[in-house]
Amino acid sequence: MTIHVTPIPKLSEFAIPAFTFDTSAAAGDATTVVRSNSTIDMSSIMASKAEMETATGTKIFPTAATTQNHPGVAKAWVSITAAGALQSPDYNVASITDTGTGDRNVVFTTAMSSAVYATAGTSLGDSVFIRNTNRTTALFRIEVMNSGNTGTTDVATTHIVAGDQ
Repeated sequence: MTIHVTPIPKLSEFAIPAFTFDTSAAAGDATTVVRSNSTIDMSSIMASKAEMETATGTKIFPTAATTQNHPGVAKAWVSITAAGALQSPDYNVASITDTGTGDRNVVFTTAMSSAVYATAGTSLGDSVFIRNTNRTTALFRIEVMNSGNTGTTDVATTHIVAGDQ
């Protein structure tokens, strides 16, 4: 990543940590001097995808593009209406396929790297049991069982997915 610095009127009014614009630093001063129209290479302090995936990075910061690769970050979340429809907003969910009463497929926008991942779900106000019956890299299937576990039922549910993508 490269940052280009262009002249801005009245720079003295801005408090910019770690950088001082158009001034000279004394010998041994920890202040970094950046002149107008300078280029700063930030790649040495940004965490890579591999560092995020293994959670071993010692870089200063992740980027928006690499944050999703950290193992502790949700890879998808969704809220599904009682009618089986996708309720906005969501994250990384392309669609919901309502295949019958209480039976739904949640299809990812970006697939998981393997079928080994965790899903957690809850109903919105009803006493039900949510069963995950199929997981692939592209989707997971849920069945919403009634409180007696004797059949499926249509209720609103929410779900979150964690794993490697």
